[in-house]
Amino acid sequence: MAMRRASDASVSAGKYRQLVTTIADGSAGEEVRQKAAQDLTEIAEGLIQSPHGGTFLDFTVPKLTQALRSIGFQTKPCPLQSMRKSCLEVLCRLPLNQERGQQHAKVIMEFLLDVLAKDNEECVICVVRGISDMLKNCRGTIANEVVLFVGISKGWYRDAKNVAASMLADEGEPKPIPDFPVLGKDGADGREYKPFSKASAFVKGCHSLKVICDVPVLIVIVYQCYKTAVQSMFAEYLPLAISLLSFAPKVPPSAMSPFKKDIFADICSAQIKTLSFLGYMHRLSPEAFIGNVPPELIRAILGMLRNTPPEVTFLRRELFVAVRMILGSDLRRAVLPFLPQFFDDATLFGVGYTSHETLKGIVYSTLAEITHHIRTMLNMDQMAMAIFMFARNIHDDNMGVNMQTMSCKLLLNLVDSIRQKTEPTNQGRELLLVLLEAFVRKFHTLGQFEIPRVFDRVRNGAEEGKSETVDNVSATGVSASSSHTLSLSDEYRHIHGAILNPHVPITQIITDYRYIVKTLICGVKTLTWALTTGSGACVRSFGSREIELYRRLVKYGFRVLDIHMLLPLPDGSVSIRPSTMTQVRSKEEKELLEHFIGTFNMLPLHDFIDIISDKIEVGQCMICMCACVQ
Repeated sequence: MAMRRASDASVSAGKYRQLVTTIADGSAGEEVRQKAAQDLTEIAEGLIQSPHGGTFLDFTVPKLTQALRSIGFQTKPCPLQSMRKSCLEVLCRLPLNQERGQQHAKVIMEFLLDVLAKDNEECVICVVRGISDMLKNCRGTIANEVVLFVGISKGWYRDAKNVAASMLADEGEPKPIPDFPVLGKDGADGREYKPFSKASAFVKGCHSLKVICDVPVLIVIVYQCYKTAVQSMFAEYLPLAISLLSFAPKVPPSAMSPFKKDIFADICSAQIKTLSFLGYMHRLSPEAFIGNVPPELIRAILGMLRNTPPEVTFLRRELFVAVRMILGSDLRRAVLPFLPQFFDDATLFGVGYTSHETLKGIVYSTLAEITHHIRTMLNMDQMAMAIFMFARNIHDDNMGVNMQTMSCKLLLNLVDSIRQKTEPTNQGRELLLVLLEAFVRKFHTLGQFEIPRVFDRVRNGAEEGKSETVDNVSATGVSASSSHTLSLSDEYRHIHGAILNPHVPITQIITDYRYIVKTLICGVKTLTWALTTGSGACVRSFGSREIELYRRLVKYGFRVLDIHMLLPLPDGSVSIRPSTMTQVRSKEEKELLEHFIGTFNMLPLHDFIDIISDKIEVGQCMICMCACVQ
């Protein structure tokens, strides 16, 4: 086997000289040169790893670069274009991190930058990977070329908005696109404008949105490896990137033809990659953003949210990942003047049903993170918008229990800010009562509908996928055979999908419900403290509205503690604790019961008497229906 490998290496060593000579021979036919380039691509990997690797580099690099320069850049598919692409692949795969490769790094980098600036889209995309490897492996050799690359990339961003407009222009009125400038070592000048040629089969690399999507990776590598050389130039990317982000089509995406929609989706993808690049840039060089975050950046983000087509849900998801990256830092304060627009569902989700149903998690978690960090700077109107949005989410069962718990925790983080506001009106107290109403309603839903269905699933063994409940689920999601089936009203028939889903472990469901019960109980205690100890208009005697809310809290609050009667076992199954075993309670259950009772200890005595005076049947109801207080 070793002799065979040595023989193959010897044959390849003799063959590559013939192939490279054929490629460099301008008198040979185009198809012949194309075939030679393809054959060279196949044997190049083995030659690089063989003992002939150094000789291969010395012979191949000068001839290939000279041959590629002689045939020039191609504008349409042809054998020479295929030959160029194959030769570029060979050059990009050369091991330039070795001692022999370092000798050719400067020549290859200069040539690849020339391709990057002037060649077509196919060739430019091909060399991006090679340039990325060279930037990391040839630091001491190509420092001067790095400055040239920075100038090229800035020119791309400078022209990107004009290029995007031309791509969406009517065919009868082509807009001029700037030709890429001839660059010198000091930057760029000599810009010429030529009309967009629709006869060209290939898009010029500097006019390609696909290339724009790959450029941020190279720029980040440049900053990491050559920080001292380019740090002063790095801040110049911010206004150029914002210029691309602020692009908006003159025609709404819904009115575009399918062809134009595809083009606009590519534009949106380039904008999202650019926004992600700004997020990385802020992480690497936060000093470039200090006092330099114009409102145009936030306006551009809002424009992207409004204009992203509803058909491309994956792009909107990537957009929110980028928004979370850039607004997850101290830049989030810039959102404050625009916060009402971020609380608009039409802006967040667009008009698409799919995006509205599949992106709730990332959208609301991103918005919750931003709201949490700027909560002390919110005025009452902004707090009201946050409260109404996330209080609604508590009762949105399509979001899952974890997302509902997150909404509860965010609302509780706003309580102290509301309590500390001293206003002559009762707006702060009204917001606290809205929160209490939302929590009491959630107690009602959990205690009367959701937690009993968890018990039904445990009794029917649905956690092992053998439950007759799942097999006999009707179109409304309610078991027809369960002996514990509840008579649900229409508005609650859709809430049990996750509970009846056999693919979700019952132990995970129990854990999630225990967590939201704990959050709700601690929440009503916090709200009661705020209502009884707040400043200004937040404190006053309870009226009929407050008394009724606490009566309902007594009625439904104890029921949710029954979730602790479900005891997960080590084998993954679940047992139900008998109601007679009241002395066997977990520490968590005892603490929650004390917290819940402590909520009523904070009430004034006369208000507490009003709550229970004419509700003796509440106590009887608790004894009959709630095993945890028996």
